[in-house]
Amino acid sequence: MKKEDILKLGRRNVRYQLYRIRTEAEGGASHKAKQIKLYYEKQPGFTRWVGFAREWDVDSEGKHHLIVRRRNSEEQEWNYKLSGLAVELPWSRK
Repeated sequence: MKKEDILKLGRRNVRYQLYRIRTEAEGGASHKAKQIKLYYEKQPGFTRWVGFAREWDVDSEGKHHLIVRRRNSEEQEWNYKLSGLAVELPWSRK
């Protein structure tokens, strides 16, 4: 698989495939995306599949053929967003 092939797939599709590969690496259902798997494993910045979306990710749309290092895991970013939107509800005992 080449850079051009990855870019044709679109970032959203690539990330879906990478999530499936990570799921397999974590003991989940197998996924047949050997070419994409090998493409990203050869890149600088690749650590391990369980690190996808936690330690590393693909770059933005149009540059998603490259791996970028994450500052925060996807879960941490989600929690930051939720804490900014969440409102504490009043609680009372009856």
